[in-house]
Amino acid sequence: MKKVMVNDSLEIAQPEGFRLMDKQELVHAYEIDYPLMWGMRDEERHVVLSVFWKVNNRLLAKLATPKLVADSRRNTLRRILRERDLHFDEEFTGEIAGLKARGLRYRYVNNGNQYTCEYVVVINDRTCYTIDYYSRSDHAEENRSLYEEILSSVAFVG
Repeated sequence: MKKVMVNDSLEIAQPEGFRLMDKQELVHAYEIDYPLMWGMRDEERHVVLSVFWKVNNRLLAKLATPKLVADSRRNTLRRILRERDLHFDEEFTGEIAGLKARGLRYRYVNNGNQYTCEYVVVINDRTCYTIDYYSRSDHAEENRSLYEEILSSVAFVG
């Protein structure tokens, strides 16, 4: 499986069938023009995986935790997806590349399709990463193991 570098410090697998998304495509998909985002998609499997990051100042880096960032993200989703039949499924904790991680599984409807989604937050040094996963629900079961394989490939370098 090919590996790609995000933000010059996060290495992640790019499975066969996935292609990198350009900036314009990411802006369209997320409906925001955030400068620090990266993504890949597989149209055949109906899945998108993206990474957002923010480099914090030293004080904020000491205060921020994966839980605080994940809770903030949940509130943002509640606001922006409130009219898209949003359902939160479960919060979870775990590890990404040996670091504590916090995430949330949820579902929503967009353009008549239901999506099964998850985000996971991990903080490496002063950089906070949010890894987003979206799969059309009718493909979610078959895409789950692929997503878990991508997550287990994450490594921080440098």
